[in-house]
Amino acid sequence: VCKLQKAIYGLKQAPRCWYLTLHQFLVGISFERCVKEVCLYIKRVGDSMVLLTVYVDDITITGNNNDDIEKACDELKQRFEMTDLGQLKSILGIQVDVKGHVVTMSQQGYVEVLLDKFNMKLWIGTHDSSPSTPTALPTAIDRYILCQLSSSHDVTFVQETRFRTPSLHDKVAYHWNRITNHEGLLFFEPPLYPDVPTSPATGGLATLIHPHSPMKDATEFPHENPTLRGRYLQIRCTLGALTIVLHNVYAPVACTDRAAFFDALPRDFPPHFLHIAGGDFNCILNKDLDSQSPSAATMAGAHELTAWMHDLGIVDLFRQQNPLSRTFTSPKLVNRLDYLFCFSLLALGTLDALACDSSAAHPPSRSCWLPNHHQAAVDTPRIWAMKGSTMATEAASRSGDHPRQFGSFSGQATWFPQLGQGIRHSGLRHSQTTEGIPHPTNLQATTPNEEAGHRNCCVNASAQHAPGSCPGRPCPRTPTADRETADGPARVPPGTSLPTPPVQGRTIIQVSLMSPVPSPLRKTIFKEMENSAGNLVSTQNGISDVLVDYYSDLFAPPPTRPQDDDLSAFLGPLTRDKQLSDRAKMELAAPLRPYEFYHAIRKSSSNSAPGPNALPFEVLNLAPHKWSLILELVFTHQLHRHPRLTPIQLVSTLVLLHKKGPKSLAKNYRPISLLNVDVKILTSILANRLQRHIRNIIHYDQQGFIRRSNIQTNIQRLDDMMQFIKLHSPSSIVALLDFEKAFDRVDHSYLLTVLRHYGFPQVFVDMVRVLFSDRRSKILVNSHLSKSVRLHRGVLQGDPLSPLLFVIALEPMCQLLRQNPGYGIKTGDTIHTGSYFADDCQLYAANEECLHRQLALVQSFCDKSGFRLNVDKTQILTFAPLSPALASMAVTSEAPTKSLGI
Repeated sequence: VCKLQKAIYGLKQAPRCWYLTLHQFLVGISFERCVKEVCLYIKRVGDSMVLLTVYVDDITITGNNNDDIEKACDELKQRFEMTDLGQLKSILGIQVDVKGHVVTMSQQGYVEVLLDKFNMKLWIGTHDSSPSTPTALPTAIDRYILCQLSSSHDVTFVQETRFRTPSLHDKVAYHWNRITNHEGLLFFEPPLYPDVPTSPATGGLATLIHPHSPMKDATEFPHENPTLRGRYLQIRCTLGALTIVLHNVYAPVACTDRAAFFDALPRDFPPHFLHIAGGDFNCILNKDLDSQSPSAATMAGAHELTAWMHDLGIVDLFRQQNPLSRTFTSPKLVNRLDYLFCFSLLALGTLDALACDSSAAHPPSRSCWLPNHHQAAVDTPRIWAMKGSTMATEAASRSGDHPRQFGSFSGQATWFPQLGQGIRHSGLRHSQTTEGIPHPTNLQATTPNEEAGHRNCCVNASAQHAPGSCPGRPCPRTPTADRETADGPARVPPGTSLPTPPVQGRTIIQVSLMSPVPSPLRKTIFKEMENSAGNLVSTQNGISDVLVDYYSDLFAPPPTRPQDDDLSAFLGPLTRDKQLSDRAKMELAAPLRPYEFYHAIRKSSSNSAPGPNALPFEVLNLAPHKWSLILELVFTHQLHRHPRLTPIQLVSTLVLLHKKGPKSLAKNYRPISLLNVDVKILTSILANRLQRHIRNIIHYDQQGFIRRSNIQTNIQRLDDMMQFIKLHSPSSIVALLDFEKAFDRVDHSYLLTVLRHYGFPQVFVDMVRVLFSDRRSKILVNSHLSKSVRLHRGVLQGDPLSPLLFVIALEPMCQLLRQNPGYGIKTGDTIHTGSYFADDCQLYAANEECLHRQLALVQSFCDKSGFRLNVDKTQILTFAPLSPALASMAVTSEAPTKSLGI
C-alpha cells in the first residue's frame, strides 16, 4: 500500500491542500491576505507595495517597485517549481496590452475562437450591396439567426414571422439560399398582411431544411382551409422508402378559436406516413405540470389537440421522458405552450432500419431541440436529455438563448440509415435566442489528455504539493419494446494505445491504511438488537453476533432444492421462446479486453465507497491505461485459466441501511455490499455487455434496472388499470406482491440453471459462478467488522451486475403468468397479467378466483427458485367486495399503502 506525498488531481481536498501551502508560504515572506478578496495578497515595505493575485496555480504580480517584484518572484522560484512568463499579456482568456500609462484589456482572441467555432466568420460583416440583389437584412442579428439555423439543424420550425409585405419573404429566401448554396429548402406560410403597411402582420410560418439533411425531395402541400390560413404549414419529404410529414403549427391565441383550429388540422394521411410537428400551440396538455395556474382559457383546445396527436401517432417527447418536470415557455413563464411532437416510433426507438444516402457530409448537430423560454425562478438554464434509446450519450445539451418562436429537429446524416438503431443523437433543449452550441460527445476509444491548463500570465507556479485541478411514453396498457442500441464503450482495435493522463506526486512511501468507513455509512448506529430469543442485546459483541446469526441463516443454502430434471422441466417451456441471439452469445463470451477496463475505470464514480482492500477508484484513475492492462491480465487468468478469485476478492463489506420498522430487528435493514474496486470493475463490464442484449429474453412488462426503462411506465400503467377497472370491470383485482428479502434469496444453483436455459454461453455462466462461489461478507457494525458470513445464495446489492441477474432470475415467474392469459384482465385485444419493477410486482386478475390461481402459480415458482412470497404483506386493490379470506389484504382509505414509491 502506497501513500502519495503530493496532492492528486481530482480529489476534493487537493485544491485546499495547494492553497493552504501557498498561503502559509506567502504569509511567511510578509504578504498579508486581503480581508475582502482572499485571492489578493499585499506586501508593504515603506512606500513600496507589491500586489499578488492567485487563481489556482496562476499567479500575477504587480507593484510600484520593480526590485521588490523581482525579489518576490525569486522567493517563489526558490520554494516552487515555477515558470516566469514575463510581462502580463493574457490571463483567463483576457488579453492585456500595456502601452505607456495605458492598459488595454480585451477578449478579442476568445471572441475569434467562438466565431470560428460556430462558423460565423463566413458571414459576419458581409454585405452584398449589388443593386441586382435584394437589400440585406436589417440587422446583423437576422443574419446571425439564419447562419446558425443553416448550420445547426436538419429541420427548423419558425412561428410568427409577421412579414408586413411579401417582398420580405424574398429577402429572407435570398439570404438563406446564399448561405446554404441551395434552393428549395425554405418554405413560407404567409401571415395575414395588414391593411395599413405600417401596422404589424399576424401569424406567418417558415420551415427551413438543412441542405445536407437526409430528408430529400421536400415539397410544400398548401391548404385551402381559411381557418388554417397563416397558422399551418405542411412539408412532405422522403427518408429512404418512407415519407416524413413536417407540420408547422401556430395555434390561435383566442381560446374560442382554438378548438376549431385543431379540428381543422389535416389528419387523413396514408398509414405509412410518419409525422413530426412543432410550434406554438397556445394551450396546455397537462393542467398539473404544464401550468402554474391552469384555467379554462389555457385548457381550451387540449382535447382536440390530443385527438389530432392520436390520429397522427405522435407523442410529446419532453413529457414522455420527464413525466414530473415543470418547464414553462409562455412570455410570463406560467404555462408551457410550445411543443415538439414526433411519431411514437422515433420516441420509443423501435423503428426498423431504413435505407438512405448517408454519404453527404453534415455538420455536428445537437439533435432534437425545442428552443423556448425556460422557467426562470432563477436565471439559469433548464436542461432536458432524452433517454438512452434516442441519445448516443447521456450528456445533456447545454442551454443557450433562443426566441420562443423557434423549434428545431436535427440530427446527423450518419444515423439516418439505421434510424431504428441510430436515432440516438437526440434530446430537447430549452432556451431563449437562437445560438448553436456543440453537442458534447461521449467518451470514445480515446479521451484527450486532461491537461492542467497552465494559463499565459505573469507567473505560473506548481508547488511540491501538486495544484488542485481547475475548477409517445411507452403505452402503459401495452408496454412497447425499445430497440436496443449499442451504448457500450467504443471498440478499440488491438494495439491501440490508450491516453495517459498526467500523474503527479510520484514520490511514495510504504504505509498501512486503515480499512475505510465512508462517512455516509457511519450514520447507521446500532444501539440494541433483538436476538432469536426475543431479548435485546446492547453490547458491541452481542449486536454483532445477532446480525451474524441472522444473515448466516438468510444466506444459508435453501433447505430443499428441486432435482435438476424437475427444474429443467419447469424452466424449459418458460424459456423456449426467449433465447439470446448468436450475436449476443458471441459478445458475452468474448475475451475481456483492456479498453473495456479502461472505460469502466474512467466512468467510475469518485464518490463510490471502496471495498475491504481500501483501494479507491481515484487511485485507478491516476493511470487507467496501465490499470486496464493489469486487470485484463489478472481476470483473464482468474476467470479462464484458473477459474477462481483470490480470497480478498471474494470478501465484501456488508453495510446495513435501515428501511422501516423497529431498528432493533435485523430484518428491517437492507444489506449493501461494498466490493473491491477490481471486482466491481469486472462486474461493470459484464453488466454493460448484458445490457445490450437483455431485452432478447426479458419482456417489457419488466421495467426494473434495464437501460432505457422507466418506473414511470409502471406507475402510469397501474393508474390506467385502476381507471379501467373502476369504469369497465369492477370485479377485477390488482394484487401488490411482497417477496421477503427477494434479492437475498436468489439461489445460485437456480440462477446458473436459468442462465443456461436462456442460452447464455458457458463462458459467461462460468464467470458468474466464479463471482459467487465461496463468497463471504463481513458486516460493518458501529465501525467494526463482524465475523465472516458465507453467502450461499443472494445477489449483491451494490454490484452493477447483480440487478440484471435478479431480473433474469425473476423472469420465469413473469412468463409463467403470461402463459396463463385466462386469469388476466382484458382491455380491448390486449390481456394484462402483471407489471414488474424488479421485485415490485403487480398482478392483474380478472376476479378473485383468477387471483387465487395466479398466486398458486407464483407459489409454484417460489418452490423451484427459493423465492419466498410473503402472503401476509401482499395487498389488494379492487372496487368489489372480497371474501373473508382476502378482506384483510384490501387497501382502503383507512389503510392506505405505497407502491412504486407513490
